[in-house]
Amino acid sequence: MTSTLLPDSETSPRSVAPLLIALVVAAAAFRVALASSKSLVLDEFHTWYHATQPDVATFLRALYEDNHPPLSFLVVGVARAALGSTELALRSPAIVYGLVEIALVAALARRIAGRHAGPAVGLVAAALLATSAMHVDYGTQARMYALLSVSITIAVLATIDLIGRENPAKRTGAALALGAWAAFHAHYFAVQYLGLLALAAACAAPRRAARLVPPLAVAAALSLPWALTGFRA
Repeated sequence: MTSTLLPDSETSPRSVAPLLIALVVAAAAFRVALASSKSLVLDEFHTWYHATQPDVATFLRALYEDNHPPLSFLVVGVARAALGSTELALRSPAIVYGLVEIALVAALARRIAGRHAGPAVGLVAAALLATSAMHVDYGTQARMYALLSVSITIAVLATIDLIGRENPAKRTGAALALGAWAAFHAHYFAVQYLGLLALAAACAAPRRAARLVPPLAVAAALSLPWALTGFRA
């Protein structure tokens, strides 16, 4: 095996940065227009129920009777308090998550492609995600899936850097811990995704996969309060 599983790109992405920015701005404009044009649908009323609880105790008690973790509802509640109760205000966190993920996917594509691909590969990946019907849909709904998706994307990007770089930055481990923690508190599907991610890393780079253990252990420790209370219930 070579010294790096995924070589760093030798081509600067600066040449396509203006196009990527324009893509994110266009995606934002479309998502804002769509989120402003429709009433609450489906499980958005579920989010509304939790996000409008009058106090923390009632909020937690309602979640103990549910099968979802608290993070997405908490953020929507904060957005409602700050921006009001319009559909756009309630959906604003999901829009932000989706836009962040578009930028992260561009970086992820460049990282995977390595030095043999030009910087345009990131732009193409970002464009595919920005125009994905599913991504547009869950990125304009007051639900937890946009948060789950961007959290897992952060975890994937951090994992690839941890096993692919000879000397990954210290913040990479923190990014994995943050992504894993946020994903677990967004939706319990995160346990499956993170488990498969760890398994894939172990198969791809057995020696370097041990680097995942400390950040995932930190994420697990930070998740214990909810795991032993709300998740257990």
